[in-house]
Amino acid sequence: MNMKRQPIHPSSQNAVCPNCKKSFNSKHYSKGRYQKYCSKSCSVYQQHKRKEIGFENKNPNYIDGRSKEIKICKCGKQVNDYRGKLCSKCYIEKLIHLNKTRERHYTKEYRKQISERTSGEKHPNWQGDKVGYKGLHQWVNKKFGKANKCENKSCNKTSDMYEYSLLKGKEYERKRENFWMLCKSCHKKYDVYFREKDFSCSGVKI
Repeated sequence: MNMKRQPIHPSSQNAVCPNCKKSFNSKHYSKGRYQKYCSKSCSVYQQHKRKEIGFENKNPNYIDGRSKEIKICKCGKQVNDYRGKLCSKCYIEKLIHLNKTRERHYTKEYRKQISERTSGEKHPNWQGDKVGYKGLHQWVNKKFGKANKCENKSCNKTSDMYEYSLLKGKEYERKRENFWMLCKSCHKKYDVYFREKDFSCSGVKI
């Protein structure tokens, strides 16, 4: 299978800027395309001439890609952005100062109010009874607390890990009466007894 080889272009080449007529090292972009202008100001100036952009209509001082008006920061440095009043270093220091000194509104009471406004059925991602197996068990643990005992009357007390188990004949719904607490050993026996019909595990009594 003959594959067409892509032509190899040099990463840069000598060129002349069509705006200022200066020679510069033009960088390669892609597919044989090279940098046309030597600087951003020359590119913006040509865009103004072609009427592709018109920043001068909004700011009369804006020309040739830069502002004629020279602004000096309080530290004595020249401001590069014509829209700003501070140099980049002073602007960052101002943001740090505001972040450290601003009043914090995230008190315990405020966080509690946010939690109440977005918990349960008020949450935008609330799915009701259409929630999956894992989500429903997470809801039961959060709403009623983690299982802390085994409600099986004939438990042999071999496990100290407790879980919620769905009662026989009940549906996966957001109802506490549909679940009961079992230790891990009884939970396994209960699932095998009712779901796989293995009557050898008949030690779990409701």
